[in-house]
Amino acid sequence: MAETDSEHPNLDVPADFRHALATTGLGLDFERLPLASRRRYLDWIKHGPDDARAARIAQAMESVRAHEDAPSQTQ
Repeated sequence: MAETDSEHPNLDVPADFRHALATTGLGLDFERLPLASRRRYLDWIKHGPDDARAARIAQAMESVRAHEDAPSQTQ
């Protein structure tokens, strides 16, 4: 059975990512992504190098805006 939002309603979205979604107006776009896609974005940001975090968040905003999937962990 596929996971649904109702099974995992509370993803841990970091404050800096939440702020970027709010200031760019992309919050609803992000929420409308499939749960697996949202998790990939969050994992990519959380597990990347600290010095790349701001750049990853900026790239994530562009990807969400373009309706693209999250980059892979190696990017």
